[in-house]
Amino acid sequence: MLERFAWALDWLGLVVFATTGALAASRKQMDVEGFALLATATGWVPAYLVVCVLSACVVFFSAHIPQKRAKAAAGSSRRR
Repeated sequence: MLERFAWALDWLGLVVFATTGALAASRKQMDVEGFALLATATGWVPAYLVVCVLSACVVFFSAHIPQKRAKAAAGSSRRR
């Protein structure tokens, strides 16, 4: 039971670190390779690299959504 919890916590931590690396790439407006590079800096085991690259791709294609919403909200508050 404790081993499964530790295993799940390990993978969750890996995804969180990969996502924060990809978000850092988003702030610097990097391309897909930059996202993958910063996301995979957290893990070098081959299975970890797959998870990191997948996390980077998800963030790359979805990071613009909150930015668009924030700009739209700021624009609508100026109109009032």
